[in-house]
Amino acid sequence: MRYIEWCHKIKKKPGDKAQGKDLDKMITKQQIKQMTSSRFYERGKQIYSTGWMIEKFSVGREDNLDLLEAAVEGSYGNSYFVSGVYDTETEEIVEIQCECPAYWEYDGICKHCVAVLLEYEDYCRRQKLLSEYVLNTGKKASPMLAPGRYGAQKTEGTRQRTTDREARELLESLSRQKQGHIREKDMEGTVELESHLKLERDHAEVSFRIGRNQKYVVKDIFELAGDIKDHREHSYGKKLDFIHNLETFTEKSRPLAEYILDWAKENRKYYMQKVYYRNFGRGSYMEKCKEISMDGYELERFFQVYPEDRIIVQEKGTEENWQIIRQEPGMKLHLTGKDGGLEIKLEIGQCFTGKNQRISFQNGKIFLIPRERDTPLEGLLECLEEKRQNTLFIQEKDLPVFCSAFLPEVSSYAKIRRKNFREEEYILPEAAFRFYLDMPRQDQISCRPVAVYGETDYNLLRGDQEPSKRDLFHEAEIQEFLTPWFNAFDPKEEQLVLTGDEEKLLQFVTEGIEKLKELGEVFVSENLRKLKLHRTNSVTAGISLSGNLMELQVSADNFSRKELAEIFSAYRQKKKYYRLQDGEVLDLRDPKLQELYELLNDLGIREKDLEKPHIQLPGCRALYVEEQIECRTHLEVRENQELKEKVRAMDEDLEEERIPGDLDRILREYQKTGVKWLCRLKKCGFDGILADDMGLGKTLQVIAFLVIQYRKTGEEENCRTLIVTPASLVYNWLSELERFAPELPVRAVAGNARERETWIKNAGKREVLVTSYDLLKRDISFYRDLDFSCQILDEAQYIKNHSTQAARAVRRIRSQFRAALTGTPVENRLSELWSIFYYLMPGFFGLYPSFRRDFEQPIIRQDTQTARKLQKMVRPFILRRLKKDVLKDLPDKLEKNTYVKLEPEQQRIYDAHVQRLKMFMEKQNEEEFKNAKLQILAELTKLRQICCCPGLLYENYLPISAKESLCLELINNAAAGGHKVLLFSQFTTMLDQLCKRLDQGKIPYYLLTGSVSKEKRQEMVKVFQEDDTPVFCISLKAGGTGLNLTAADIVIHYDPWWNTAVQDQATDRAHRIGQENVVNVYRLVAKGTIEENIIRLQDQKRQLADSILSGDGMSSGTFDKEELLELLG
Repeated sequence: MRYIEWCHKIKKKPGDKAQGKDLDKMITKQQIKQMTSSRFYERGKQIYSTGWMIEKFSVGREDNLDLLEAAVEGSYGNSYFVSGVYDTETEEIVEIQCECPAYWEYDGICKHCVAVLLEYEDYCRRQKLLSEYVLNTGKKASPMLAPGRYGAQKTEGTRQRTTDREARELLESLSRQKQGHIREKDMEGTVELESHLKLERDHAEVSFRIGRNQKYVVKDIFELAGDIKDHREHSYGKKLDFIHNLETFTEKSRPLAEYILDWAKENRKYYMQKVYYRNFGRGSYMEKCKEISMDGYELERFFQVYPEDRIIVQEKGTEENWQIIRQEPGMKLHLTGKDGGLEIKLEIGQCFTGKNQRISFQNGKIFLIPRERDTPLEGLLECLEEKRQNTLFIQEKDLPVFCSAFLPEVSSYAKIRRKNFREEEYILPEAAFRFYLDMPRQDQISCRPVAVYGETDYNLLRGDQEPSKRDLFHEAEIQEFLTPWFNAFDPKEEQLVLTGDEEKLLQFVTEGIEKLKELGEVFVSENLRKLKLHRTNSVTAGISLSGNLMELQVSADNFSRKELAEIFSAYRQKKKYYRLQDGEVLDLRDPKLQELYELLNDLGIREKDLEKPHIQLPGCRALYVEEQIECRTHLEVRENQELKEKVRAMDEDLEEERIPGDLDRILREYQKTGVKWLCRLKKCGFDGILADDMGLGKTLQVIAFLVIQYRKTGEEENCRTLIVTPASLVYNWLSELERFAPELPVRAVAGNARERETWIKNAGKREVLVTSYDLLKRDISFYRDLDFSCQILDEAQYIKNHSTQAARAVRRIRSQFRAALTGTPVENRLSELWSIFYYLMPGFFGLYPSFRRDFEQPIIRQDTQTARKLQKMVRPFILRRLKKDVLKDLPDKLEKNTYVKLEPEQQRIYDAHVQRLKMFMEKQNEEEFKNAKLQILAELTKLRQICCCPGLLYENYLPISAKESLCLELINNAAAGGHKVLLFSQFTTMLDQLCKRLDQGKIPYYLLTGSVSKEKRQEMVKVFQEDDTPVFCISLKAGGTGLNLTAADIVIHYDPWWNTAVQDQATDRAHRIGQENVVNVYRLVAKGTIEENIIRLQDQKRQLADSILSGDGMSSGTFDKEELLELLG
């Protein structure tokens, strides 16, 4: 809209000043009123007051102009765009327009423009408060507050996003809170809240007064709560005007202020009234609330926070100061005899019932009475409350129960006043009880209960026999005891019957009769006396070990094998008793029988096995059997000598195992323990799982173990070892074996099929073969005639599915000793543990269906006893140490070079680049070499990129590189173990490619490169420290310094950098103060490349590495052409 048109519309001449007072160049409501009719102004004010009909309100700035924009909800669901310009120098509205029809049809501005200008006026007022806060506190102004302005942002032709309303309100509240602390310093701790309680017939009302010396009535509790919550300023009168903070209230009044805040938050919705504004939609407003209406529950909450012991109470128009007493009032109970019965009256005043208290108002006192549920007095109070009176009437026929059951109990809580009433007249004579038991059939027991009053007997099952002369309350207790024992009623004989339940019948004979004797006389028929209890004398178990088999024999008294099987079937059915073939009752709770059953059940022995003369078990379960025997104190067990010797060997102190001095020096204490443990397992003929946490050196422990075995055996003895590992780790094993055990003859099973067959079939008796799971599957037939002393599986979770070809292949290898290495023996299901043990010791758990039935399914159902049993069984064969368990034995940072061999295509590309660079350098003299430093550095960078992935240089290179495979495997293992990883690379393009791989594997990550802003960078660091995202991919230069990432405890350097100091700085993002775990650092190195040579030369020629990194050294002459050629290999 043109400026001259606008001036005409609001009836002003160009250049005229805006009307109204000068409020620091702020628009005023008076100015807005002059631009429109009173009708449009009021409607616009209503739109503004809703707080939700104005959307996307923003203020921009060009020179001295504020540019206003907003979308306003209009009639019938329409939305209208409003824009305007306010000149802060001339203090006038330069331009404003709206899309609605009314804007063009009427003189003056429309209601939508009014609403936006009121929002702008509120905006300016808020900015003024912020400016005053900056001025008063002396703090540096925010960049959002330009000099002389109230935060209007400069606009460069585009609309800017504004602060969300909720965030804006929070910031304003914080600003007001700070101002309150400054401005109201003398008010702190001086404002009092005074409570007034008004008693009505069925409820109470609480109102409040506020002030210091003079008190003012709080006219709206919701407004007071809002003032406290948002730290608003409020004027109650000439002597009370302050910014509300909890700190401004006295110490005694603060709990009341907090109560008001809580009550307002919970009850606001009940006072919100909806309204429909004609022509522009629905809205709502809050009703004023001067007092809080309270039932018993709300009164209880109020008095929990009320700090005084007196309160002003208005009752029947009179106000008095009542005392609050937090104890029982000493109630009075009036018993008055009337015609036909008794009238009960309780003096308790006006009473309200809360959750845990009753609040009683009587005679100027308020009693807070604790509720004691399930007591006679509580029952009486509930009756009175339900009747809404203080009196009850009891008919004469009910008085015996009242006098015997109720009155003695309630007399301890209340003072009893009697009039025309003597309870002695209604107290019943004491009853004696007799029980007549019979066994009419072998599977049936009957019981006739009788109550005896003097010379008169009453069958308890006939309730119509002179009830007024009997203690029905006591009789009901006896019947309540009998009911669970019997399941039928014989109406002819008028007696209870137990039939058709053998277990309960036997339990009644052994337990129930004894309990009946505690209640009265018991008369047992001759038929029932014949049922005897069998006493167990002798229970034995004989266990012998022969080779790889155990043999078990059991016996109990003179029971046949068939009857013994039936007895244990009863145990499995959770029965407590069993009727023997001779009619006697066997108590299955006998400790000797129970221990025998527990032993057989723990060993997985079934009833059909007990019918055999001998029970055979795998010898690998000998340790578990021995452990179970040791905890049996009643069972007699006999063991043969071979079993005792094997158990004794496993119990020997690990210190008796000796580690050669050269290995002893390089192993840490916990690693020595692991080596000795492996040696002991092999010596005793067992296999096991080394399940140490990632980074604790499982590889080194196995190498030390293999060296010991190699030195123990003679030249002609079989010491052949097969190590099976993921393909990405084959050359890492070779490198570690070469480093720590150069004496071992080692060969990688690699090359084409014919070469692999030759190497396998010609393997020496003392040779160590290293192969991958994939190649073992292909070559399994080549191993047919080979026997191995040891077979080692690295990352044994590769065989967690027992039906895969890899799992089948490793089981087909013949070996005397087997060890599985994995930091996660159980990742998702217990079947994974079974699969590893099925490889190690096939008979240990039996077949999978049995394992699933006996262990997996019960543990899934949270059966802790079965879980403990499984732990006991596997404990001798699993060694697992977590980093936190051996932290004292570990350095703060464990660093490891992890080697990987380039893929064939990748190797060819690398070799071609190396050859070209060598030819280029060999043709140069020293001077030409110095002048070509930038070109050589670029070629070295290309070589490093090829080691990472040739795809960084060649767009059409599709295969996944060897190093990518290794890196993803490390990340997967770390994530499965609950670790967080920092992944560093110098090449952002490499990080992009790795992120794509992580997306494919559905592994969450963050990516930090040099393009990330400082704010976003800090936000990412904060979130990574707190959430469960397992991977943080970081560019070495962008994130190598200045970050605190102690949530991670694994660092991967994807491409080793020339300067180790730079890598160390990056590692220290995790290895720093605040880190609670050991940090494992993995440097991925492409074997046989410039990367491996740089790693090897770093210690010898650190100066060389530093010079190549910085670029400065290229001209410093600190290395020559021959050294660089050596670097290329």
